Amino acid sequence: MTPLWHGDIYISLGDKVDATDYAVRIQFKAFVRWIWFGALLVCLAACIALLRKPKTALVSQSSSSREAVNVG
Repeated sequence: MTPLWHGDIYISLGDKVDATDYAVRIQFKAFVRWIWFGALLVCLAACIALLRKPKTALVSQSSSSREAVNVG
């Protein structure tokens, strides 16, 4: 496997074709590392969102009564 910034090159040895020859498979998988990085970034953002306290603000409905409202 050869890592590149825009994908990975995989080289694998396949079945024996003749007495001296083997089948070789060469594959290029584009942006595989970026897909994993994106998934990890989504998980990190979800953990931060779950651990963060919600912000509350006071909203005036009338001049005499106030209640806390979730702002987010």
